[in-house]
Amino acid sequence: NRINWDLRYDAPLAFRHTFEINANPGLTPPSPEGPLALPGVYTLKLTVDVRTYTRTVTVRGDPRSPATLAALRAQHDLQMKIVGGLRASYEGQQQAVALRTALRGAIPPGSERDMAEVATRAGALAAQLDTVVGLDAGRGRPTRGQTPAPNFTAINNALVGQLNAQDLGDMAPTAAMIAAYASSCRELKTVMGSWERLSTTELGAFNIVLKGRGRTLVAIPTGVLKLPSCS
Repeated sequence: NRINWDLRYDAPLAFRHTFEINANPGLTPPSPEGPLALPGVYTLKLTVDVRTYTRTVTVRGDPRSPATLAALRAQHDLQMKIVGGLRASYEGQQQAVALRTALRGAIPPGSERDMAEVATRAGALAAQLDTVVGLDAGRGRPTRGQTPAPNFTAINNALVGQLNAQDLGDMAPTAAMIAAYASSCRELKTVMGSWERLSTTELGAFNIVLKGRGRTLVAIPTGVLKLPSCS
């Protein structure tokens, strides 16, 4: 059995995938790809049944690249932060969509009249989840001077573009690249705060109403989102 390492980390979680060059069907990996491993010594480990075999390999820098190791490390540091943001935004979107689906199932069709309040509350909470997810992007237009609310999907797409840009060459991140990431990270922090409020405080209030009607409560999401460093 053989396996090869393409010297990359695992591909990040993303909603948008593209091919940057002419692709061969089934052979060309779509972007975004995981960051390239830095030059250094790595340990390979193979476990078969109860026995473990290890071997070290040395990854050397591309001799054609003029980038210094310090520049590569700075670029890699930014790439890993972007990957962390991609993971948080992707998982946050998935959790919010799952909660939205659970809310829909909490109100069975043809419910009695005393469920009207529950249905109204569920609709209001679902609408807020749509904003967090990005499902309401395009519903209406923001007024002049108003910035659309950030959402998990849009942030994930923006970070995909930033990660792909880093794959274009070996170089330390520019001030503009660092600022773009910091802006997306701050937006992610805002959306994560909204999601935490909706999935705890707002959902808790909704469950109190459900309990008063003798209905099954909607489970509180258990996944924890980890915000990467924004600086």
